[in-house]
Amino acid sequence: MPIGVDQMASVTTRAAVGEQSHFRLGDWTVEPALNQLERRGQLLRIEPRAMDVLVYLADHVGQTVTTETLISDVWSGRAVGDGSVYFAINHLRKALGDDRETPRYLETIPKRGYRLIAPVERVSSQALIISALGYKTVIALLAVLTVITVPTVALLSVKESPDHLGAAAAPSIAVLPFEKLSPNAEVAYFAAGIHNDLLTSLSKISSLTVISRTSVLEYTNRPRNLREIGRELGVGAILEGSVQRSGEMVRVNVQLIDAQTDEHLWAEFYDRSLTADSLFAIQTEMATSIATALRATLTPTELDRLQEVPTLSGKAYDHYLTGRDYAGRPNEAANMPLAIEAFEQAVAEDPNFARAWAELSQAHSELYRFGGDPTDERRRRAETAVQRAVALEPDAPEVRAALARYNYLVLFDNEAALREFELARRAMPGSAEVFNQLAGLYRRMGRWDEALSYRARAIELDPRNTDQLISQAATYARLHDYMRATRLIDRALEISPDNAFLRQSRALQALWSDGDVAPLKVIMGRPSIDHGSLWEDSGWLVSIYDRNYAQALADLDAWDMDEFAGAPKSLYLGETYRLAGQLERAQQHFETARSYLRESLAASPEDYWIPVFLAQALAGLHDAEGAVALGRRVLESMPTSKDALLAEDVRRSTIFRVFLPARAYEIAMRELDALLSQPSLFSIEGLLPDPRLDPVRDRTDFQALVKKYQRR
Repeated sequence: MPIGVDQMASVTTRAAVGEQSHFRLGDWTVEPALNQLERRGQLLRIEPRAMDVLVYLADHVGQTVTTETLISDVWSGRAVGDGSVYFAINHLRKALGDDRETPRYLETIPKRGYRLIAPVERVSSQALIISALGYKTVIALLAVLTVITVPTVALLSVKESPDHLGAAAAPSIAVLPFEKLSPNAEVAYFAAGIHNDLLTSLSKISSLTVISRTSVLEYTNRPRNLREIGRELGVGAILEGSVQRSGEMVRVNVQLIDAQTDEHLWAEFYDRSLTADSLFAIQTEMATSIATALRATLTPTELDRLQEVPTLSGKAYDHYLTGRDYAGRPNEAANMPLAIEAFEQAVAEDPNFARAWAELSQAHSELYRFGGDPTDERRRRAETAVQRAVALEPDAPEVRAALARYNYLVLFDNEAALREFELARRAMPGSAEVFNQLAGLYRRMGRWDEALSYRARAIELDPRNTDQLISQAATYARLHDYMRATRLIDRALEISPDNAFLRQSRALQALWSDGDVAPLKVIMGRPSIDHGSLWEDSGWLVSIYDRNYAQALADLDAWDMDEFAGAPKSLYLGETYRLAGQLERAQQHFETARSYLRESLAASPEDYWIPVFLAQALAGLHDAEGAVALGRRVLESMPTSKDALLAEDVRRSTIFRVFLPARAYEIAMRELDALLSQPSLFSIEGLLPDPRLDPVRDRTDFQALVKKYQRR
């Protein structure tokens, strides 16, 4: 079989940098051909691409190698982002037991690249053998080897062949959405469900790289040029197929094609009765046949997982597929309740269907954290479902992932969530979603290196998912690396050039980095833009930065909603009139906002934003003492250790919405220092044009902060 794209790149790279050379790196022995590190009898396997990077850096020991150079020479110029390099470097650091702050092996040169600082010593194969086995043992082995026959020696040579080395790189595959050959609407979700479950099965094979569902969905109704798709997704093979359902029978046709040569590698069709066990059997057969055709290795544990039958109820499985279809759609507020209804029907049909319970819990957890329903009832339903799933199938990675989501989204127990996600990752090493969840968790834990690293891996597995790219860009923005953030957004715009949200996100980089609202004005001038949907209510903020309060009021009048992200329009109106000096009108709107927010808080006492907005209304009504006390309680309830992202957003909002209007300037300066000392979206330059800072501009403590944090 022809070598795939990833394999070919790895072979070419290692040939260029001399893979056959074993070497010592400090106290480690490095064996590139085996992707192996050895130290005092401890053997570690590392990812092939990370080994490529290590070999390249060893060939340039002591030199600073830029990210661009690594992409060009190690990835052979393939369309990968900086995060792919970051992932490889982080993987090496973990394997070597290195520390970024006090490195012994790999040094990061800020804004330039990486440098190998440990001594590199090239050693011969004989020296390695003697070192590993001991001199006397080697002499004894040599005596035995003198009587080995020529055919045996030939066999040893085969093991060193380039084909063997190329096989070390994980074969890669994209499974395109299955064509629906039956006209009824039920087949659409059924085919989507079969496709989704096959991807889940393949993601459990550690020796296979599988492109995620999101990145292949765009090819559903698009003419299929398989070579072009292979290039866009960076894979060596593509699976395409069709599903036909008639009565109590189902036919699934699939064919596996080499993405570079269009050569058919394997094809099969399955005619089966429409029962749950037969459908799972089809998925198992497809997954194992694909692995065999691509020469991927299946471990006994992986084979056992592929052969699991999670339910014997066809009706339960039908409802489960429907629920997953709804859960995977955009517009969470509309579709997640439909997903919950379907999952509830699934567990009603089969109360022992652990994965349906797991999905049900995840849906409730999502609505609790992101769906505007942080109620005791929603928490209880999420907890009940996940406890049932764990009791039924505790080792299933889908169940561990659901428990992780519950700990993360509902309990805010990041450490417990991390343990569960890592269990899921080990069982599903090819799941982009698990890497995505880990990246999000690490980011909220304030562990930015791991967040970037895991997101980079998610992007490799899901390269055309613009949500992944924009999330990685947001992380770089919080680290004030706005240039990298912009490059990632530009990459997303190449995939989705008409995406208004991406264009808004790109314009926001100028606001956050320099307080420049000009790019946002261009975006807002387009009639197709919904100003009320702008991230961080930046449509209003543009007019405030321009001190054009009449325009800010006009923008608010144009909003077709009563609140934005939980803050009532009356609150924005009150703040705008306050800044414009129309205090009587401001107080009228603040009074309306206070009444509204008190009712909201009574209905949702666990919501973490409502108290911020209520404190702002109190400040606008000259209840400075009440506003400051409530603002302080909010900050105490949301420390950085609980949620680094949310803590930063809450702190910035409390400074500008509460402490500054309440004239609690010393507290505001102390919190502003804390804000700027941590990763945050706004630089000090980005904050300076805000008119809410006018009362403190001449204060020495504020001027000291500007001097402390301004770019040199």
